[in-house]
Amino acid sequence: MLILQFLLIFRKAAAGELEEGSGLSELARLAEIDVDEVGVGGAAKFFEAKVKEQASSNKFEAEIKQEQEERKKQAQEAKARKEAFMARKAAFGVS
Repeated sequence: MLILQFLLIFRKAAAGELEEGSGLSELARLAEIDVDEVGVGGAAKFFEAKVKEQASSNKFEAEIKQEQEERKKQAQEAKARKEAFMARKAAFGVS
């Protein structure tokens, strides 16, 4: 799991966008650690342990994959919109 995925989980948790009882909300709730006390290495180990716990849950993995698919779809749609815009722009002869 990437750090960006962790950040996405916490951003959604802070915004209240996670379903109560879902794997992601459980991870956000359980993922509290004081980096001043344990250091960065300890925090990394803590998060790795939490990921291993939650990885056993198919629901958690499905939510992550769904988020990734949504981002991929949004990127493809944005690319298609840009290509359509450039085609219209070229039709008018604007550089």
